[in-house]
Amino acid sequence: MKVMKMLMKQTKVRKVRKHGKRICSRKLNNGGMSLVEVVVAMTIFAVVTVPVLHALTTSALYNQKARKRQNVTALAESVMENFKGYSLDSLENEVFTGVAGAKMLGLDILNDSDISYTYAEPSKKDSAIKFQIQNVKSEKANYNIEINAVPSVREDVFEIDNVSTDRDAIFEYDTSYDHNTYDRVKSNFLSKAAAIDSMILGDNKRDDNGDLYTVATLDKDKLKILKREFLYKIVQEGDDYVVKVSGAYIYQMQKHKCYVQYVPPSPAPPAGEPSTDEDSGDVSTEPDPSEPVAGEWVEDDEDQWFQSYVHYMDLMDPTGAHDGYDNVGDIGMHNIPIYNSSHDDRDDEIIKGMTEKEIYRGKNLKRLLIYFYPGYKGSDGYDSNYRDMIKIVNNTSQEFDCYLIKQRTPGMSETKLTLNEQGYRPIVSSTGTKMRLFHNLDENLGRRTGTASSDIKTAEFESVENYTAAPEFNKRKVMTYKLTLAVKDSSDNVLTELTGTMYEKYREY
Repeated sequence: MKVMKMLMKQTKVRKVRKHGKRICSRKLNNGGMSLVEVVVAMTIFAVVTVPVLHALTTSALYNQKARKRQNVTALAESVMENFKGYSLDSLENEVFTGVAGAKMLGLDILNDSDISYTYAEPSKKDSAIKFQIQNVKSEKANYNIEINAVPSVREDVFEIDNVSTDRDAIFEYDTSYDHNTYDRVKSNFLSKAAAIDSMILGDNKRDDNGDLYTVATLDKDKLKILKREFLYKIVQEGDDYVVKVSGAYIYQMQKHKCYVQYVPPSPAPPAGEPSTDEDSGDVSTEPDPSEPVAGEWVEDDEDQWFQSYVHYMDLMDPTGAHDGYDNVGDIGMHNIPIYNSSHDDRDDEIIKGMTEKEIYRGKNLKRLLIYFYPGYKGSDGYDSNYRDMIKIVNNTSQEFDCYLIKQRTPGMSETKLTLNEQGYRPIVSSTGTKMRLFHNLDENLGRRTGTASSDIKTAEFESVENYTAAPEFNKRKVMTYKLTLAVKDSSDNVLTELTGTMYEKYREY
């Protein structure tokens, strides 16, 4: 039996070896990948890798260019600011003299000959000037910088002598002509939406469909700026004089018609005895087709509610914390008499509640110096009778001098400035102890060929003079230069360009 089992086992082993198999596993396939499979794999790899590498390369180049552009822009801005900090005499005699002078502009060059300047007409010191700085090292690169100073306007400027914060209250309103004033006024109006809606609902003001007016249904193009007003107040607190200024834009929603339901008149009672004329016949009782029917919404001629409220936008506090509105219906706003004294007095009371900016506190006050940019009337959103108003209240017993100087609006073309000046007529008034007023309101700041005017309430001042007649002013000539600064590479390609303006004392030669 044992012999039979051994023979059977040997036979089984021989069969396994004959077929090339092991008892516990199969023979592996060691044939490898075909050429087609290799080509397909490489193609897929290339399709995926090439765009990725291209994107990485492009990103690196873009970042490099962005860094270079940022560096060049920063370099140009730095040079422009440093350049404008020197007078022409200093630029010629100290700065553009060599390596040491270039360092005054914050620049690093190797040779004195790399920095220079030339006049367009060497015989004239008021001709155009070209300033050049070569081989400027910055961020492992070299640049060439060229600044062209072209004279544009020669004018007379008056300056106040001996200005002192100890005895002068100085106010400089640093906001020039704002093209976006009307948009800010609209935003200010909408910010009061909840309060305005409640007033409308409370007054039961309805449109021609009988629906209550809301802020959403109002025609925003009927929002008009009435005036810009500054109020300067001088008071005495103990031994100190204190000067405060407040101001606001005053605007109004105008000409929205209000409607009421039509109530037909009661029929008139018969008068006298009825007629006995045989031909009189019956009187026609057909309704008049032009007559509204009972209950129809018709215009209420007596109620122009939207002309009874004015709104205020604080000039000293841009957060709008003191912005507000006032109902002035009790002084007859139905016909928009917003330019009478009653309305002005009411505006004064409101503006006194605006943010007050203290510009002086001390014992030695002698003068009030007001430098301001005119509030020119914009093309849209301004009432036809828009005014710029300056009011001074002197609640002390001391008489002071006031210098009211309008400033040339930066960035406005000479033509536009001339036209705006021709149409600009500010109102200047004063109450309390009379002051002496010096001003330049009658001077056109544009081409000087047009006219300028003002409405100064001369009776409210001790005296009024054009500032050119005041001995406290110095007269000097200045030249306005338009600057163009270009940063170039070694091939003279412009990498960035800046423009600017500088004012230089006019040099007589």
